[in-house]
Amino acid sequence: MDLQPKGKNAIVTGATRGIGRAIAESFANEGCNVAICARNSDAVDEAVAALTAKGVAAFGQVVDVGDALAAFFDASAAALGGIDTIVSNVSGGLRPG
Repeated sequence: MDLQPKGKNAIVTGATRGIGRAIAESFANEGCNVAICARNSDAVDEAVAALTAKGVAAFGQVVDVGDALAAFFDASAAALGGIDTIVSNVSGGLRPG
């Protein structure tokens, strides 16, 4: 399926390893700019470097999604010039309200 993400901006939470990392890498491989978050600073830095090396804009931030998810979304939108897609790969802060 070609969702035509080239030139779009995506957020992927929990994206430094496993399924989240694979999702972020897939977006980047298709030319989509990616903002990622996770709890480990070194892992975020490494993932951002790997995504940027694919020729896209990448933004990363250490985030505990139970506390600071809205602020991360705002910072991501500012860094990338807007957000087109959000992939919620973690669920700690995604409560109604």
